[in-house]
Amino acid sequence: MADRSGLRGARAAATLTGHRRDVDAVDVTADARLAATGGDDGIRLWNPGTGAPLGALAAPRMSVASLCLSADGTRLLSGAWSGEVRLWDTRTGECLRVLPDNHALLDPARWSPDSGGCTRIALPGGGTLPDDVVIGGAHVGFGPGERSAVVGGVDGIVRVWDLGTGAVVHAMDAAGGARGLVPDDVRIGAVAVAGGRLAASAHPDGVRLWDAAGGRGGRVLRVPGAERRRPSALCLSPRGRYALAGDRDTSLLHLWDVATGRHVRTLDGRVMWSFGVAFAAGDRFAVSAHVDGVHVWDVARGERLRVLGERDGRGASCVAATPDGRFVLAGDHDGTVRVWELGWRPSSDVHPGGADIQ
Repeated sequence: MADRSGLRGARAAATLTGHRRDVDAVDVTADARLAATGGDDGIRLWNPGTGAPLGALAAPRMSVASLCLSADGTRLLSGAWSGEVRLWDTRTGECLRVLPDNHALLDPARWSPDSGGCTRIALPGGGTLPDDVVIGGAHVGFGPGERSAVVGGVDGIVRVWDLGTGAVVHAMDAAGGARGLVPDDVRIGAVAVAGGRLAASAHPDGVRLWDAAGGRGGRVLRVPGAERRRPSALCLSPRGRYALAGDRDTSLLHLWDVATGRHVRTLDGRVMWSFGVAFAAGDRFAVSAHVDGVHVWDVARGERLRVLGERDGRGASCVAATPDGRFVLAGDHDGTVRVWELGWRPSSDVHPGGADIQ
């Protein structure tokens, strides 16, 4: 992939219509031949270049919180708001495996009534969860070699599942022993896997990191000067060198150097809440989903280059981008998914991988 020096232009390439309600999750393959979108009415598959629908995937009472396509697009992981995780064959529409939801994994022996008569469950690291509240959802990604599924959920635990056997091979406490009333203090808001690293946004101070293969580590990337700040959106750059997270309570995005743990810079989107973030065109550029549209960033310089969809007054509920930055997809609360094609200015002055971030 050629180095980029800046954004040259953007055009609306397609609008995907078919979902009846909110689109909460989107992913696209690197070659832009397949996109997956999900919401309250299940999963739909598309050719993002032409806007042509390619099929639908559905299961009983499936409301989708997150999606992750395999590199070749033949398999899809879906995480539901109920906590259930499914592995799909995108060519046949067959569900290949169902992983237990994260509520079912909690120890039944720890259930107990509270003083008001409501049944509650004690969670790892402290705190309790009312049994009649469905929150958090399952956030998913493929592990190294795509032989495993990384799942973060309402209990604050990141589990790595062997997709061949259906067994848990690693379990990491993303809440870091945090105590307090869940969901806000414990549940996982997003997971990301890249460059042999695994990241989860659950720790009250920022993002927690592990080695993706062995589950070792646990370093915390902290939001400077913030108390109990948990990002609502998270991504790793393609080689796992940088982490980018959107703050759930402010208009800010935070960029870290993963190897050193250094907080590189803060980006201000000027609108509350980030619904999704993704790197595009290497390590240097990124996109983020907000209520006013999709923000395109030069993260190396800390500059917002453009807001896609700003003129039509529609926001974005989730976002994905191809690694080369050519296509950006964003879901909306009205059930549509918009596709933009971006043009970039080439440059010979930028170090490969966007290593000029300082």
